[in-house]
Amino acid sequence: KGGDMQEVQGTIYEGDEIASTFSADTAHADRETGNLDLSQNVRIHAISPVADATCNSLTWKPSTKVIIAKGNVKISETGYTLQGVPELWCSPKFDRVATPDLYQSQ
Repeated sequence: KGGDMQEVQGTIYEGDEIASTFSADTAHADRETGNLDLSQNVRIHAISPVADATCNSLTWKPSTKVIIAKGNVKISETGYTLQGVPELWCSPKFDRVATPDLYQSQ
């Protein structure tokens, strides 16, 4: 049904382009949904525009192309930093970032 991994690094693509890269201490991949759950020292780096995020846990949902970051979320981009947010949803390139309710209504 899936697999657990330690010390993971990976890449999220949007089409043929690299949208972001990630790393975490632990991960679980679900074969049925394709979702990837990351936890412990989660870091994600968007390529263009350049942005960095850290959080307690992250779920990548490829079917809907949504990254769900939870727990002490911090996102830094040129010109601003947003931190201390309990949960944010974003696109793989971080060109859409919002709270769950706002993201779903867009």
